[in-house]
Amino acid sequence: MALQMNGARIVYGATDPTTLLPDLVWLRARLSDSSQPKVKMVTLVNPGNPSGVTIPWDMLKEASEVCREAGAWLVVDNAYEYFTYEASGDGP
Repeated sequence: MALQMNGARIVYGATDPTTLLPDLVWLRARLSDSSQPKVKMVTLVNPGNPSGVTIPWDMLKEASEVCREAGAWLVVDNAYEYFTYEASGDGP
């Protein structure tokens, strides 16, 4: 909300409809699309709210690389990282 109040344009990214994980193919295409306004920051919420889906570590690393290549910040909101109830093996 603070970003919107300061004039930021919010674009919601695509997710895989089956897994609810971020669609990194879409992200890479959007970040490289010169006909669209430049993306300055990408935010991933992990685990997803309200789904609870945890983004695998390899996918987070790939998202980081995609953002680095495009010159965009990657912010990962891990506010609920300690509220997962199964060992997923996806952390560092």
